[in-house]
Amino acid sequence: MRRFTQLFHDLDERNRPGDKRLLLEAYFRSVPAEDAAWSLWFLWGNRLRTGISPRRLKKWALEISGCPAWLAETCQSTVGDLGETAALLLPPAAAGPPPSLSRLMERYLKGLYCWDEGFQFPLYREFIQSLGPGEAPLVHKLLTGPLRIGLSKRLLVKALANHFQVPPADLAMRLAADWKPGAAFFRSLGRPLEASGGTEVRDLKLARLLQDLEDEPDGSGEEPRYRARLVLIYAQAGRGGGQQLFTELTLAARDGERLVGVVKTGRGLEPPEKKALDRWIRENTLARRGPVRTVPAEMVFEVGFERLRPSRRHKSGLEIRYPRILAWLREAGPETVDTLDRLRECRDG
Repeated sequence: MRRFTQLFHDLDERNRPGDKRLLLEAYFRSVPAEDAAWSLWFLWGNRLRTGISPRRLKKWALEISGCPAWLAETCQSTVGDLGETAALLLPPAAAGPPPSLSRLMERYLKGLYCWDEGFQFPLYREFIQSLGPGEAPLVHKLLTGPLRIGLSKRLLVKALANHFQVPPADLAMRLAADWKPGAAFFRSLGRPLEASGGTEVRDLKLARLLQDLEDEPDGSGEEPRYRARLVLIYAQAGRGGGQQLFTELTLAARDGERLVGVVKTGRGLEPPEKKALDRWIRENTLARRGPVRTVPAEMVFEVGFERLRPSRRHKSGLEIRYPRILAWLREAGPETVDTLDRLRECRDG
């Protein structure tokens, strides 16, 4: 579990896709196949079925720690994430190394949904007290939802293809099918597709996307396909744990007299810039809504991206793919921000 936790934090701190790919390759080389399989399962976007909510985790953490509820509420207002707040309330872990990821999954987490709260809590107390302060927040994330880390499936396929020295298309087809995490499955990824007996592809469209997608930058420093000037309007603390800097930024374009959020990213900022921006956000917060802070529309950024598509799911009507911040334009004013009409000219169709 310790190695997977370190991988999670390392991936969260890296901006360049090439750096993330190297981290993944090194991780898959260094861990047992059963741990690699469960890691891949989570990184692919799967989620556990547990029936456990962040509020239930908080309730359990209060019961274990004896911490008063008012102190927990104060912590949550600072941390923002309820699952991470619950992890911070827990007492220090017992001596000894934490269990491996596969052992934690097979012995404790995989079957939690089968039991009611009366049986879940003793199991939770047993395994959570064996985890260190770094592992507990990540386990809480796994218990309550999918792992959000800003890692594309294409990049994950490329890392696996380099690790096994097999064609990326073969891996894409296998991973698009129904599969269960285990050492045997992970090892089978290194064999030619026809030698593994074949699988029924669950989502052929996804497999084709992973084979054909060539627009994602590989971290080699190439110029982005498009650029836009956008302004910061909302900020949220990052999900990677640690310092809890406000690094998830909602950036907006102009639409007449109003500003409309078009993308959420913090990727591309250097560590000193993250700290400086975090300090400015804390000093200039206009309003809070849960973990999200509203700030004055003063900080302008140049953002690069590779694709822009029409979208009914987004308020702006646009979906920006593979965004990264190219520059923090500290001297630029909000009047220099691009308009939605200008962004629409970049649409792929």
